[in-house]
Amino acid sequence: MNLEVPIDVSLMRRLVTLDLSDNALEIENPNLKMLLQNLTGLRELYLDGVQMSSAVLNFFANFSHLTTLSLSGCDLRGSFPDMIFQLPTLENLDLSYNQLLTGSIPQFHRNASLRTMLLLSTNFSGPLPNSIGNLSMLSEIDMRNCSFTGPIPSTISTLTGLTYVDLSENFFTGSIPSFYMSKNLQLVDLSDNSLSGSIPKSLFGLPSLQILRLSNNQLSGRVYEFSTLHFPHIVALDLSRNKLEGQIPKSFFTLERLETLKLSYNFFNGTVQLGKLQRLHNLVELDLSYNNLSIDTSITNTNLSRFPQLFSLSLASCNLHNFPDLTNQHSLELLNLSNNRIIGEVPNWIWEIGNGTLVDLDLSSNLLVSLQKPYHFPTY
Repeated sequence: MNLEVPIDVSLMRRLVTLDLSDNALEIENPNLKMLLQNLTGLRELYLDGVQMSSAVLNFFANFSHLTTLSLSGCDLRGSFPDMIFQLPTLENLDLSYNQLLTGSIPQFHRNASLRTMLLLSTNFSGPLPNSIGNLSMLSEIDMRNCSFTGPIPSTISTLTGLTYVDLSENFFTGSIPSFYMSKNLQLVDLSDNSLSGSIPKSLFGLPSLQILRLSNNQLSGRVYEFSTLHFPHIVALDLSRNKLEGQIPKSFFTLERLETLKLSYNFFNGTVQLGKLQRLHNLVELDLSYNNLSIDTSITNTNLSRFPQLFSLSLASCNLHNFPDLTNQHSLELLNLSNNRIIGEVPNWIWEIGNGTLVDLDLSSNLLVSLQKPYHFPTY
């Protein structure tokens, strides 16, 4: 049962911070304006999870000292007022997980103070204005799973303080900004859009980058090398489901902290020797499926046993002729070797991987003839 916010809150006129988040509260009677209209000195307001579907939000623009407004998961509905984005004191805005909240991003003035702008899983739409480049203090922007359209403004590349950019699951078109001045960027996620053109070389020159996700776009051309000397922090790289071509950069297989490498459904070519992946000892997920690759398992096969955390291995349609040796894998749960040219019998160790950790096995569309020994599936 939801509880109402006590009206006595409105009498605390000297409040500068109010946090009622993560409670079973709802704002019905008194309404939001009655509750907060006397708290004109508020600087930080956290109402995350407070149910306020009928709240009218325009009056927030009257809080001239407000630096933080956090309204995540409040069941907000209707159109969010542009003027709140433009509050000159506002530094942190969180409207995430309000799926029925609509709105667009207005023009920003040069004196804007926004540092974080979290709109994920809302129904905001329309283009991003070029004036987003005026947000010189902006550090974190998360607009994933919205309905934004048009190009990503190139002015976002001039924001030197950016550390986190997630614009995934939208309808953005055009090319990827270079982010050439954003030397502090740790995460870039532009996946699940309609971006085209090549991947800017500058993305492979960001010294703090940890996560790069560009999957499910229309990106094309060759991919640049990372310099392992300057990129010790990369943990996740996902370029899958694009139109990228050429050989996979050698540096991708020397990123020692790499946990996820997903390059499937592109046009990469050449030969990949699995034995040369031995430096990726933190690898959790490897997917090279559906390219124009040939996987060579003949050299130092047993190096694959050096991946103690390997959870998922997908080498479908990789011109494999033999099984990679996975005898000592203890964490593997997904193995996909389908659509290859593997000949002969299925080795016994397939059934013994991780003492039964394997839950998804695909060996379809090969040239297998029989099991090496009968395997008895458990009965229940």
